[in-house]
Amino acid sequence: MQVVALCEALRGSSPARLVLSYNELGNTAAKAVAQLMQPCSDYEDAAEGCKQGLLELELSSNQITAEGAAALADALAQPECTLQRLVLSHNALGDAGITTLSEALQHNTSLRHLDFSNTQPTEKGVISLAVTLADHNRSLTSLRLASPLLQQRPQQDTTTHLAHMLARNSSLQELQLSKAGLTDDALECLVQYGLLRRGAVQRLDLSANRFFSLAGQHIRLLLSAGSCSLRHLNLSSIRLQDEAALHIAACLPSCTDLEHWDLSSCSIGDKGLAALIAAAGKAVPKLRVLKLWGNGFGGSSSQALHLLRQQRGREGLVADVTTYVVDGAPCIAQQDAGC
Repeated sequence: MQVVALCEALRGSSPARLVLSYNELGNTAAKAVAQLMQPCSDYEDAAEGCKQGLLELELSSNQITAEGAAALADALAQPECTLQRLVLSHNALGDAGITTLSEALQHNTSLRHLDFSNTQPTEKGVISLAVTLADHNRSLTSLRLASPLLQQRPQQDTTTHLAHMLARNSSLQELQLSKAGLTDDALECLVQYGLLRRGAVQRLDLSANRFFSLAGQHIRLLLSAGSCSLRHLNLSSIRLQDEAALHIAACLPSCTDLEHWDLSSCSIGDKGLAALIAAAGKAVPKLRVLKLWGNGFGGSSSQALHLLRQQRGREGLVADVTTYVVDGAPCIAQQDAGC
């Protein structure tokens, strides 16, 4: 794609959204796109009365590195920048690119949504971003940081900075930290020294991390807190097992705002599933989406889910698991949750 020519053609036309994902774009293209992040009134050929700059930019799955990130960062740092949504996932930005963009966020006040998933930052890049959001930026509301390249041990420095960010930042409402290799100790740090200090986060994705049964105690502590405002919680693909599931079930009466709950593929057995489903039916009035496929359903949990679906109805509860009755016994089948 001739992105440089495209950007020249768009000068002064003030597009609100530009999607250039999956195009093998490199740093030259990123520099050209960065020019469009300036309000079109800055261009000599801008149309009369055109003052709105680019609002949404998607550049995922390209070949942009730290050099291209530097150009985007320069544009982000300008006071005239109007960009609200930036998607850079699946680009090899590395620590240098993430750090440069983090520094730009110290000056930017327009950006609301930032996707850094699969951009190859290590501890250095993640910490630089956490420091910026803890001490400088109060406009970003959504951060996606899936699959950072964090070492298994030690994780203390990284999780301490992330927890400090969560404790200090009152604006961040969505945080994705899936596939980060986080352990039970890291979860404890994030909960006790971050999420419990300030209840701003409403959407939390911790899926596919290295939590085990001890994670249930930390999740229970989080969900039992009166300051917890979570509406969307994704813990899928974590080896929670029955022990953690029972801890989570015990705290569900406190989760009155929970709307979307994903515990799919968590190695939970019949006992844990039955407790979770029963508690959800009694204590989570706003629950609209429930994902449990990939766990070990048995007779008790199948019966509990069948009763819950009868109580809520198809429109009242969207699930990735449905029930059907054979010879008087409820059985389980997978279905598309549509979300």
